[in-house]
Amino acid sequence: MNKTKAPAAVVGVYVTPAMVEAVVVRPEEMGSRIVHRIVRQRVRPGELVTAETMEMAVPGLKSHEESDFTLEIGGRNGGGASTFLPSEFGAKGKKKGPGAPSGTGPFVRQLEEILAECEKQGYPHPQIAFCTGPPDVDTQELRLPGAASSISSLKGSASKGTSSGGATALSKEERQRLFKQLAEKREGGVDEEQVGLLPMTEEGATRRYLALVPEPGEAVTATLKALAKQGRAQGFAARLLETEVSLYASLARRCVAATEKENTALVRVGSQNTLVLFLNGGRLKHFERLRSLTSYDSPETICSRVMLQQDEHKVGKVHHVLVSTEGSTRSLLDAFRSFYADAAIEPLQRALGELGIRLPDDPEETIKPTSIPAIAVALRLVDGSPLQADLATGVNLLPKKLLRSRQRRPAFAWHTALMIVLLFGATLFFTWRYAAQQTEISHRRAELAANPVEMPDVNAQELRQRVDSLSAAHLRYTHALHILDSLLIGSDQWSRMLERVSRSTRDVSGLWIENWQAQGPSIRLKGNALSRGRAAIFARRLNAQIDQVDFLDVGDVRVYPFSMVVPVPAEMPFVAEYLRDVALGHIQLSAAGEVIAADGSTLPLKEWIAREAAAEAPAERRSDQ
Repeated sequence: MNKTKAPAAVVGVYVTPAMVEAVVVRPEEMGSRIVHRIVRQRVRPGELVTAETMEMAVPGLKSHEESDFTLEIGGRNGGGASTFLPSEFGAKGKKKGPGAPSGTGPFVRQLEEILAECEKQGYPHPQIAFCTGPPDVDTQELRLPGAASSISSLKGSASKGTSSGGATALSKEERQRLFKQLAEKREGGVDEEQVGLLPMTEEGATRRYLALVPEPGEAVTATLKALAKQGRAQGFAARLLETEVSLYASLARRCVAATEKENTALVRVGSQNTLVLFLNGGRLKHFERLRSLTSYDSPETICSRVMLQQDEHKVGKVHHVLVSTEGSTRSLLDAFRSFYADAAIEPLQRALGELGIRLPDDPEETIKPTSIPAIAVALRLVDGSPLQADLATGVNLLPKKLLRSRQRRPAFAWHTALMIVLLFGATLFFTWRYAAQQTEISHRRAELAANPVEMPDVNAQELRQRVDSLSAAHLRYTHALHILDSLLIGSDQWSRMLERVSRSTRDVSGLWIENWQAQGPSIRLKGNALSRGRAAIFARRLNAQIDQVDFLDVGDVRVYPFSMVVPVPAEMPFVAEYLRDVALGHIQLSAAGEVIAADGSTLPLKEWIAREAAAEAPAERRSDQ
């Protein structure tokens, strides 16, 4: 029994200034199937919005030098004879200035979320194809005079439908001439490797090409570079970067079997703008992006504007119309059937069935219009798909250094080496510790064997009696110490408190006590001070709480009577602390009963007690600062 490996999934990503939409397409025997759709917003609640983003979202919004904005509708010369809006067509073909918007910036977080969702759905290493449009990609029409033989050969290649337009038929000199024209229309240099040339219909003996140029801040390239710089570009393969115009042109050419004399119109109506493509015999004749025409307009208005474009650019009779709209598809199809009675009108969703997509029962309602570019660009990488035939000669704006085959996570990286080193070091350390402990145990055993411990020659009953006697003595001494501590702690609290109050009164000055009254574990002091500050300092030194401060004029002097409550701490008497320090060896006494200081000198006991008592006063003074 032969086991064949299931084909890997392909992810098509459609990038707009407002959102990033991804569609997971899985090739199957009966055709490709759409298995998952993921949509992530570019601008989320709480994020800052730049002026460039606002200019892309609202047509006609121009930035001012003082950072405010004005909305321009129509052109400055209102009396012109043209029926088209300058906001739609005025910027086409002009040289890009220094202040022109250059891309929408990276979408790293959105792409990581899409990859995480694909891995969650069971597609951990997909191939990815991107599709983008303005403002990330600029379009310029280039003209090249050519001989009749060259033109006929290009027509033959386009009529067979085996390439995306015969751009490879250009010689090296002709490509240089085209890039020179492109450089004159754009400021700065042009990276020839990232420029796509889409062939258009000829005008007489002049060949026309549509140059597709990614802006310096193009979103897809910036995102892939950011991921590669952060080391997070593993696990997926970026294979293709297509533009919206070239993708729709290839889609129309493959969906409609048009002859060389038949014209095809593809109309994509969105909530921000409308894209109209006119093709002749499978080759692009003209395209227009109508920013003032959206899905919120009536179907009759949309059809009339498309016919206006058809007449303006002398397209001729339209034989096929492919329609995609974010509004009501049925209403728009009925309107086009009434405006183009002799043309074959078909929704673009159903045309995907001819490209190998297994359509649901109601594709117009099931497949969102914004998903069509993502589905079509994914089909570029599906084996056996009609759109894959255009991959080799089509438009791919992805830089060569980012154009990779399937990426696999490296089996050995720097963090792997670090873990191996740490594991080796930990193993070596614990092995050494085990050997050292075993050596120490052997040494102790040898010492015990050489010097055995003599066991007392008594029976177990006698040993138990000794242990019980020692335990009883320990309990008795512990109980006696608790009783002694309860008698000693707080025994001299009133005398020590009187000493503290006297010392504080002396140090503060300008203050005298008139009344002293005990209140439980505290005392209430009433007195007078020559200023409020003296009373506050006095209370802070004693850790007291001031209940009342008043003022009284005695002659020419103002006196501030106060009342405060001073807590009386229950402390160990100084003599008991001294005796404990002597017993514990913290204080050493000479044979004459004098205290040996830290520097080796001796002091009489009375002088040492006076010095220790005086040492408490500076600590209290420091607490006042």
